[in-house]
Amino acid sequence: MPTPEELEAAKQAEAAKAEADKKTADAEELLKSLKLKDSEIEALKGNDNLLGILTHSLDAKRAANAEAKKNREALEALQSEASKAEKEKLEKKGEFEKLYKDSQDQISQKDLKIKEALVNGELSRLAGLNGLAKADYLKLLDKSSIEVDLETLTVTGAEEVFNSFKESSPELFKTIVPGTDNGQPNLKKAPVGDLAKLKDLELRARASGLPFDIAQVTSLKKELKAKGLI
Repeated sequence: MPTPEELEAAKQAEAAKAEADKKTADAEELLKSLKLKDSEIEALKGNDNLLGILTHSLDAKRAANAEAKKNREALEALQSEASKAEKEKLEKKGEFEKLYKDSQDQISQKDLKIKEALVNGELSRLAGLNGLAKADYLKLLDKSSIEVDLETLTVTGAEEVFNSFKESSPELFKTIVPGTDNGQPNLKKAPVGDLAKLKDLELRARASGLPFDIAQVTSLKKELKAKGLI
């Protein structure tokens, strides 16, 4: 039975052989890479000094390749992270732009509703003053030239549009008796009911702040002022 010393010696011999085989294989690999003839390769195999230099060169080349691979993988990882960050940035930009567009659309829709309410209120006032037979006839008007200033809640162009409509369709209006307002006695004093209505509208407008409520107050005031009642 082999002694421990013999086993250790055998193990070292096996390791040495493996190392020698590896060097030989490395040398052959390097020699083949030089594109030498088989006879030249066989001749160089016996030159231990040259093979040592070539083997060292091969090890250095492998180390350089390994380092280059490591650097390339690191660069690819950075590029991947950069691409991911850029993609997330673009996605967030797209989300922001969509939210902004939706917000602007909502504001535009709200502005349109306010303008519509102010225009309709002003036309309703003119219809009452001029004796339009039915409120539904207001749908026949071309409102495209009427403008609204949302800062001051002022309507311009409504009177011109209404007068043009009245001139072209007089049959849609009631006859106004001189000395009266649309057939009603002109007492030059607002009826109590109108004053109470105006007060209620003003209270509601102050409480709600809604453009429609404000437009109703403005419309009634204009109507009563036109009649000389306030």
